[in-house]
Amino acid sequence: MSRHSHFYSDEDIDKSYDIKLLNRFFAYLTPYKWTFWFAVFISLISTAVALVLPHITKIAIDKYIMVGDFEGLKKLVLIYAAFLFAGGLSSWGMNYSIAFTAQSVIRDIRVALFSHLQKLKIKFFDLNPVGRLVTRVTNDEEALNDMISNVGATIFANIFTVIGAIWLMLQLNVKVSLITFLVIPPLVISLNLFRIRAKKAYRTVRKWLAQINVLLSEYFEGMKTTKLFNREQENCHKFTAVNKEYYNSNMKQVIVYGTFMPITELLLSVGTALIIWWGGGEALQSKITIGTLVAFTSYIRLLFQPIIDFSHKLDTVQSSLAAAERIFLLMDTKDFEYDDEKAVSQHLKTKGEIEFKNVWFSYEDTPNPENWVLKDINLRIKQGERIAVVGPTGAGKTSIIGLIVKFYTPQKGEILIDGIPIQNIKHAELRSKLALVTQDSYIFSGTIRDNIKLRDSKVTEEEIQKAAEITNVTKFIDKMPGKYDEEIKERGTNLSSGERQLLTFARAIAVNPSILILDEATREVDSLTEGLIQDATHKLLENRTAIVVAHRLSTIKNVDRIIVISDGKIIENGTHEELIKNDGFYAVLYNLQYT
Repeated sequence: MSRHSHFYSDEDIDKSYDIKLLNRFFAYLTPYKWTFWFAVFISLISTAVALVLPHITKIAIDKYIMVGDFEGLKKLVLIYAAFLFAGGLSSWGMNYSIAFTAQSVIRDIRVALFSHLQKLKIKFFDLNPVGRLVTRVTNDEEALNDMISNVGATIFANIFTVIGAIWLMLQLNVKVSLITFLVIPPLVISLNLFRIRAKKAYRTVRKWLAQINVLLSEYFEGMKTTKLFNREQENCHKFTAVNKEYYNSNMKQVIVYGTFMPITELLLSVGTALIIWWGGGEALQSKITIGTLVAFTSYIRLLFQPIIDFSHKLDTVQSSLAAAERIFLLMDTKDFEYDDEKAVSQHLKTKGEIEFKNVWFSYEDTPNPENWVLKDINLRIKQGERIAVVGPTGAGKTSIIGLIVKFYTPQKGEILIDGIPIQNIKHAELRSKLALVTQDSYIFSGTIRDNIKLRDSKVTEEEIQKAAEITNVTKFIDKMPGKYDEEIKERGTNLSSGERQLLTFARAIAVNPSILILDEATREVDSLTEGLIQDATHKLLENRTAIVVAHRLSTIKNVDRIIVISDGKIIENGTHEELIKNDGFYAVLYNLQYT
């Protein structure tokens, strides 16, 4: 099994739990139920107006137009206009209420999903493309918004319209009504066939949309590498292939929708033709009035329009259910959650003692002998001790760090902080006592000040400036027009790599951690900046436990102890002088760099 064999997948979705999805979705609707039901009530008023208007038309024709009573007709026109105004006002109220409800529900779902993602372990993000997760938090929520806005209260109005139209038609003439109703069974059958095909089509559309977002995220973030290796053409080919699949899935959806709509319109035309044929004959024999015949043609459209509209809504519902499946599947991802329920708040006053006892670790859930990254690691770091971890690429250095900060969990053995098993310490509490600076100096958009106090918003201005001075960040802050208020672009693109690295040092020291970890923090900087960092590092390591993962061995001569790791095992342990004197693996590494 490869390291990336288990991840959240769109293909893992259970295809048969629409009712469960709706129930979960409605749970988010509950806080806004009164606004929603107000929208329903207003929509019924609008529907009642629509049902009354054909009857007013019938009265106008039979009672006033046919007998030439234009004075009576004027009064009826005013009544008709009043009903139109009431219908328009109620439609506005319904649209506003349902929009408020929809936006509130989607806001809550988006926050819930984002909050859930924040609780997941680093491993989850190692295994899942960013673009797919972005699609879940953005596009899919908008699909749910469409379901509330475009379906929501109007579904009740449509049901009321159908029932009302059928009842009023039967009141006007039973025979004409029953003949007209002959077209309803084939309409229901075609509607059911459409529902089945539309659901499948929308799942496919969402799947390929996520794939497009994955590629866009990957290609845009890696644009420099793309251009450096002349990969533009290859990337275009791959994107074109995925985009073609997205196009094809959309076209299948259009075909499904385009097939159903003409059938619906045909059946509506057949229903209207039946009214004209049968009702017209009845009118010629004076069995029904002309006003009744005209009212029938209005009611047949009122009867069919909700059904046609339902096809549109079904289109939206299927899209929304496909989106909801993915959202709630992601919310149900529990394997990667931190198991802090078993941890007890230790109220750590961390001394900084760290101990590994027979630790074995693999990135696989079910490791085999070939994929253990760390093998039987035994290591004790005393309070205030400064150690360095060195070794070739892939030896397991960064994995040791990942275990200490609780990004990952070992399959065997135990890790203790001040004698407390790390699994018994809440991850947030543990990380509040340590700081990690990596070679990937990630800077967020915002000000210099925001990035320094990233860990704790309560960090004072004095502490911010002190951290900047200790870590030599003031060397470049003083040159900026805005000083600490200088705006930093996304990922710190308006800073040099050395300036970004120094800023992460200031971020780490601002909270005065008991344990400081530097994971190849000087690997990507120039010699001048490395000198500044060396000076900062010397100050940082004072009076705290420190672990330095080093690529440049010249940076670790003054640590208390050096741990040499190779192939997941500790093979040497001692000071720089002791290891050079032993003429072992460390001596070989050192001589390769400096001879």
